[in-house]
Amino acid sequence: MVDRGVGESGVEYWRALFLACLGWCLGLLLFRFVSAQGHLSCLGVGLKLVVSLLPSQVFPVGFGLLGLAGALRRYGWRHCLDWARGRAGSRERLLGHLQMLLLCVFVVPLMNYAMALLSEMLGFPVHEQWIVQVARTRPGALFWCVCLVSTTVVAPVMEEILYRLIVYEAVLPLGSRGAACISAFVFAIAHGIWQFIPALFFLGLMLQRARRLGGLRQAMILHSSYNGVSFILIVVSVCFGIGQ
Repeated sequence: MVDRGVGESGVEYWRALFLACLGWCLGLLLFRFVSAQGHLSCLGVGLKLVVSLLPSQVFPVGFGLLGLAGALRRYGWRHCLDWARGRAGSRERLLGHLQMLLLCVFVVPLMNYAMALLSEMLGFPVHEQWIVQVARTRPGALFWCVCLVSTTVVAPVMEEILYRLIVYEAVLPLGSRGAACISAFVFAIAHGIWQFIPALFFLGLMLQRARRLGGLRQAMILHSSYNGVSFILIVVSVCFGIGQ
């Protein structure tokens, strides 16, 4: 099976990776400038969440796809985005998807819990997920609607294009295993909290495996499914005061 979606040289992906990094930097600078000017203070929590997606997801993916513009014209978006392998909906693929989803749902929280215990033992601050922190303030229906869409639609699409496609394909000359580890590590550290890096690294490897087995669409579906289950569990835990 050929991983690379565009051209054997991978020049397009290096260009896309460079532009994605440029987009991330520009988006972050713009976000910090707007924040420093106080323009975000008048926004509700839901709209702040929308704006926060710009530097970390929308800008990098948008700039990255500009780097693939020539390849998109030559080969078509289905080939460039590794979409063709996601067509089949066989029973084996469904079972494989459920197995990976269950593995992620059980392993990722356990790894986060273990890291929280380790952090506490070493005297480091224990961080909660941002959604849990905001949820305890009772933000209202708009926040929950925006959060649901961003976690189950926007993030899976944007992050899979960025990490499982652009980053992975750019470093694929190092070998498929090395590229998978690099893309998973970048995915983990991009979330900004060291405590969650091991669990997110594992999740990144599982998502890369999903892409290898069923194309980028399969990775997006697994990512969306995992985020959806996590979202439901967080809402239930906050509503019933579990873990407080």
